[in-house]
Amino acid sequence: PPGSTFKLVSASAALQEGVIDDRTTIFDPGAILLPNKYFPDDPKLAQPFFCWFRPGHGALAIREGIAQSCDTFFYKLDGGFSDFTTPLGQTLASDYAKLFGYGALTGIDLPGEAPGLVPDPTWKRKTLNEAWVTGDTYNMAIGQGFVLSTPLQVVNMTATIANGGTVYRPHLGRQIVNAARTLTNTVAPQIIRKLPVEQKNLQIVREGMRGAVTHGTSWKTNLAQVEVAGKTGTAEFFGPRIDGNLPTHAWFTAFAPYDKPKIAVVVFVAGGGEGSEVAVPVAAEILKAFFNIPLDAPLAKPIAPPPPPEARQPKANSPASAPPQQVQQAQPQPQTQPQPQPVAHRFVGQLAQVTENNASERPVFVGTVVDSAGRGLSGVTLSLDTGNGNGVATATSVDGGTFRFNDIDFHISTRWFVRVIGAGESTGLAIDVAPYKQYRLVFTATSQ
Repeated sequence: PPGSTFKLVSASAALQEGVIDDRTTIFDPGAILLPNKYFPDDPKLAQPFFCWFRPGHGALAIREGIAQSCDTFFYKLDGGFSDFTTPLGQTLASDYAKLFGYGALTGIDLPGEAPGLVPDPTWKRKTLNEAWVTGDTYNMAIGQGFVLSTPLQVVNMTATIANGGTVYRPHLGRQIVNAARTLTNTVAPQIIRKLPVEQKNLQIVREGMRGAVTHGTSWKTNLAQVEVAGKTGTAEFFGPRIDGNLPTHAWFTAFAPYDKPKIAVVVFVAGGGEGSEVAVPVAAEILKAFFNIPLDAPLAKPIAPPPPPEARQPKANSPASAPPQQVQQAQPQPQTQPQPQPVAHRFVGQLAQVTENNASERPVFVGTVVDSAGRGLSGVTLSLDTGNGNGVATATSVDGGTFRFNDIDFHISTRWFVRVIGAGESTGLAIDVAPYKQYRLVFTATSQ
């Protein structure tokens, strides 16, 4: 299985199909319960699906979903849930995987290439005599379950994202010369297809991959001399269990430089363990060799503390192994559930993340308002001020609970406060701002 490297397929597909845009947020509580198909009202029969980061990532948009490799984000994105009822779906997920080259030979000039597998309901019925279920879609969304790939397919996908959407047939060489060093043949690039994915959507995916390096699961390739964009993967496979857990392959794929790519890389360590711990450092050495960077060169200064290692089964002493903040139970009929509305909540705000925002010198606040169950609350009014309580601007949360304050003037003050007003209240959340930064905020209801 390709593990979380496969999430780049779903991200591209969902953006192109309009399932999400770059501001859509999906909430990760750490674990979700998928109801039993035949007994949806019995929680004892529900199947749990965990994020690799058991405490949960909270509300994320697509860039951070990629950067943090959030499993729950992609479960819901592809398979849906009671708070995300218009998912990409299995059919489109499979279709886009095939467009990227999965499930087929690349045509490289080597014998013995394997096609991998993009599973679907027909394949499962014919092979296993079983029906496709939502859990299969969840597993496929994170590159687990029945989906299979080769390292060559993964790196070809990465090159396709890096070059703007053209799938090429890979070759071993560019030119052939004889013993006299005379050029006898030139291998011209061969286009297999151009992806039906708009440039703006591939750019969002690339930005997510860049975020994975600057502050996400791929931070060990954050070279100071060249900007790298990448995606980790940790893929369980059937084999002798280790400490009660299935063994895992370590994956990492990347391209560099970020703005003008020259190289795409994949590292696959069979049975190696965690991608972020095992495969990423190998790729870092490859990239240093390619760009003539000393092997002992230090990494770039991180813009945020690095996350714990991405692991399907986190170690007991890892922050990723902490219990989920909550286990989200799906509703049997999500399409009939109304959007939660604010009713005299008391809110607590927190600064969830700080990221680069090269598009604007003035800082930006983006955030989410959620109830105690993690569901987005629309219609909540928030105020922006410099600490004196006199609002400079207000914003109202929309579908999914999202809100935004643009163009924060850091010349007026380097410390700004955001607070809930109106149908609820909170103390002011203080944020010290700097140019070219984006600040992600979360306001959570503590009582009603």
